[in-house]
Amino acid sequence: MQIEELSATHARNLIKEIYKNNGFVFEEECLGSSIAREIGTHVVQSKYACLFCFLDEIVGVYNWLNVSMIASIVNRPEYAGFQFRFLNSAKNSLSSVRLLLTNGFDHEARIQLRFLRELMVAWIYFEANPLTQIDFKKPQNFQEANHFWYQHLRHAERELKKLNAGAGAFHPHMDQKLIDIEKALDAAAHPTWVGINVSATSHFHSDNDTIALQNVNQTSMFSLSTAITLSIFGLAPLKPIDFAIPNGLQLPFPRHRSLKEPDEIMRELQKVPAALFLFACMFAEKLLARDGGPNPKQPE
Repeated sequence: MQIEELSATHARNLIKEIYKNNGFVFEEECLGSSIAREIGTHVVQSKYACLFCFLDEIVGVYNWLNVSMIASIVNRPEYAGFQFRFLNSAKNSLSSVRLLLTNGFDHEARIQLRFLRELMVAWIYFEANPLTQIDFKKPQNFQEANHFWYQHLRHAERELKKLNAGAGAFHPHMDQKLIDIEKALDAAAHPTWVGINVSATSHFHSDNDTIALQNVNQTSMFSLSTAITLSIFGLAPLKPIDFAIPNGLQLPFPRHRSLKEPDEIMRELQKVPAALFLFACMFAEKLLARDGGPNPKQPE
């Protein structure tokens, strides 16, 4: 039986090949399979089901990096604790976006994506300026946190622009993608978005019998692509994450053909999302070409 090019089945098969090329062994299910079961498998009926597969897999990778950072706290409490804050926040944000998009809340997902973007910008800044991590953990109230932001994080966008200069390794049009993302997400948090965003009225025209939860919104391809794009800056930072997993720790780490030590396995796993991102871009571009998919309309 021929598999449709932009189907979820094709996406899942490609994901398995990506793992295989990186030396990982998955007999049946990959890391994202449990995410799909938890949050909702009915998205396979959506024309964007293939993109949900890639997002699920990235959430699955984040989850295992979280587990590894928790395990590393014993040996490197300051570093591992700091990395865990960002890894876990990013995983929770991506999971929230997945849950919102699954149930038709595209506009609300974009608001969550705005937080994710700011989180990634801060993470990149701290990777480039590690000494500021010490001050980052000090604020105990709003005034102190606000002071830290004005002193450091308002300059963080510069680090993102520096990273963009070399981001062609990820995607040749990454600069423009990030500009479009910033404009769309800034607008999403403003009430005027309701007047121009078709998803704000899409539930009214739905054929569903439910009142609150709906099917995947027809404007959600942009949000799915944005979630996958932003996730890359957490999983492929300026330098690889330095794991310090205790020797002999018994956890069901993803199986690798040649690597045995958990630290080595996790460093190899950190390389996988870059390929997931590129294939997701390919699927998104083909979906746009096939369906003339929605682009986020910007305010004049």
